[in-house]
This record gives sequence, structure tokens and C-alpha cells, in this order.
Amino acid sequence: MSTTQTAQQVWEWIGNNLWTVIIFLSIFIQITPIKWNPLSSLIKWAGKILVGDACGKIDGVANSLKKLETEVRENEKDRIRWEILDFANSCHNGRKHTKDEFDHIITLNTKYRRLLEHTNDENGVFELEYAYIVELYKELIRTDSFLK
Repeated sequence: MSTTQTAQQVWEWIGNNLWTVIIFLSIFIQITPIKWNPLSSLIKWAGKILVGDACGKIDGVANSLKKLETEVRENEKDRIRWEILDFANSCHNGRKHTKDEFDHIITLNTKYRRLLEHTNDENGVFELEYAYIVELYKELIRTDSFLK
């Protein structure tokens, strides 16, 4: 068989299987103006099918976590606020406290303020009670009258 006959057979086969040749070549050749690669498109499509449901579930979990985080912050704000107000009330009623108890309340107030900043909240009644605690703390430091 001569090379011309072989070449003629190859061209005949290409002519008979033109779509197969075009699809095969399109996998490896990207036409610049069109910028469409069938293999890339097929992989993206398969990826959306395989991962699409997981992405939706991840978004749902992320939203649930945001809601949970908000609830936890609100609960923590309430807990800290209650503990400080209860401490102020006990001071108003004449109960003595240790320096460590005052230090704990001051630390809680710092946490409380950070939570308020994060949630853009204010608390007027709380401010008055905390100011009372700070004044009492200063007085107890001056007179060294903490419960020991």
C-alpha cells in the first residue's frame, strides 16, 4: 500500500467521522474568539451536580451558626448584666465583698462592653449601677475595708 493510498484512506475516515474528529480535537484545542472548551464545560456541569447540594447545605449550616452565635451573645449579655446588677444590689443592701469579687465584676464589665459594642447596644440603667460599684470599690481601696 502506497502512502497516497494510506493518506486517501485517512482522509476518507476523517470525512466519514467528521463529528468524532471535531469533538476529539475540541477537547484539546480551544478556539480563541469563541473561548468555549467542551471539556471544561462538562467538568463544570458535573461539578455543579456533584457539589451543588452540598453548597446549599453548607449555606444552611452557616446561617444556623450565625443565628446560634447571635443567641449565645444575647444570652451572655443577659447573664453578665444580671450578675453585675445582682452584685450592685447586694452592695446597696450592705453586704461586704472581697477585692477578688470586685475584680471579677470589673472583668465582667469589660466583657459586657465588648458584647455591647459588637451588637451596637446601650444600657443606661446598668451604667448607673456599675458607676456605683466603681465608686464603692475606690472607697474600699482607700479605707482597706474589703471583706477578708
